[in-house]
Amino acid sequence: MTHEKKINYLRIASGICRFGIDNRNLDLLVSLYDGILEKEGNFSLHDASDIEVMVDEREAVRNTSKMLDKVSKRVGEPAVEQLEKMQKEKRKK
Repeated sequence: MTHEKKINYLRIASGICRFGIDNRNLDLLVSLYDGILEKEGNFSLHDASDIEVMVDEREAVRNTSKMLDKVSKRVGEPAVEQLEKMQKEKRKK
């Protein structure tokens, strides 16, 4: 199962329990749980710190991606409108 699927399933479970957990903390929980299972309990604070840094980096990528999606939609809308106008003008000729 992918990491993103685990996060989505945990989101569903936390929603059923009425826990308000944001994406970053869901990612952190899944990552920590996987790390603990992988090391069979021999898990240190250093391991947890490394995982938290990785989660923060993934969250930064997600936020950047969301921002770029918003920008591309705003930039893309006028371009689409202009293209439609040009197509209508060609049809008139």
